[in-house]
Amino acid sequence: MEKQRSNRRALPTASPKVMTVREVSEYLRVHPTTVYRLLRAKQLPAFRVGSEWRFNIDTLHHWSRRQ
Repeated sequence: MEKQRSNRRALPTASPKVMTVREVSEYLRVHPTTVYRLLRAKQLPAFRVGSEWRFNIDTLHHWSRRQ
């Protein structure tokens, strides 16, 4: 019998770190309310997963260096 080849692609070995609001507030050393205020003002790079906010650590790091 011949082996069937899978059409699935391999996942990258190093996936980007994604943080929650609480983790971002600790990272930026601000209260979680401040993180939500920055999100409402569209001043913080983030994306939603369902109803919750998530942050890419690399994008956030570059954002914080520019501030």
